Amino acid sequence: MYSYGSSARVGVGKRGHGGRDYRPPPDRNKRDDGELVPPPLKACNCLIQLDIPEYLVGGASDNGNYDFAATDRRRMHWYFRGETVDERRKSMQKLTKQIRSKFGVHLEIPGRSQQGPVAIVGKSYRYTIPATAWLLQKLILTTTSGENDTPGIIQGRIQRNVKDPNDNILEGYWQQAIQHRSVDEGAIVGHLQPFWLFRSDKWSVMACDLIPSVDAESSSDAAFADDNPSKMKDNVLGQLQACIDNLQFRIGSAGLQGIDSFLHHLDENNTNLKQSMQQERAFSMAFAAGHPGKVNTLFQELSQIAIR
Repeated sequence: MYSYGSSARVGVGKRGHGGRDYRPPPDRNKRDDGELVPPPLKACNCLIQLDIPEYLVGGASDNGNYDFAATDRRRMHWYFRGETVDERRKSMQKLTKQIRSKFGVHLEIPGRSQQGPVAIVGKSYRYTIPATAWLLQKLILTTTSGENDTPGIIQGRIQRNVKDPNDNILEGYWQQAIQHRSVDEGAIVGHLQPFWLFRSDKWSVMACDLIPSVDAESSSDAAFADDNPSKMKDNVLGQLQACIDNLQFRIGSAGLQGIDSFLHHLDENNTNLKQSMQQERAFSMAFAAGHPGKVNTLFQELSQIAIR
């Protein structure tokens, strides 16, 4: 390719069309700004599906009621933020790009001529689960009743290895995180606040925010949490590890075998992501996945630990 004038006989090196200097095409797999590139769909192993009502049918009427016959109606994108249809559509497109670059996964949303669940596809569940937790925080799912917020719950499923014919499709419920504000006296900033991200009869996922919210009016350490997210994250990580060590000491190491624990946080050293991290409270979570009974034991233990 581009062999004009590049032979040893001419001795002028590679030339492009029209005799211009040859410049190789850019490597689209490299990103200097810290963005991730999801692998091709055929190389992905994990599939997560969210049964969002609007996309399970072919179209929606203008008043928000789903019309099973109106398959040619435009999508209203009710679960995304925005006052108008165009604003919600742009919000949906922005989240689709962000989830690709931040987590290295695909987000597939059915168009108006399609119907089905919203899908998150990635290399493994260590990629798709954090992406799903982040997406659920962005969707409008929470309902407010008085002073209490009820987390949004969406029915869905996860298939951890789509290439394995023996892999089970796990039916369950995906739950949105609720930011509680629990502050005690003294030097205690708050409590670890684990929440169930996915629950099924055979396999469940628990998550815990590493940079929890604090009540600025009730805690003198609120500025510490806001100005030093890295220190707060390290503090919570230390509490998590101490909690796991104590639990293993009491019930034995076999009691927590089969639980896969992992972390996900945006790159704090990347200058292009610092501003977005501060705006998003530096999305940083710990996850534990495995047998529901064992994960529940860890869940109950974490719920009693205070952050000092």
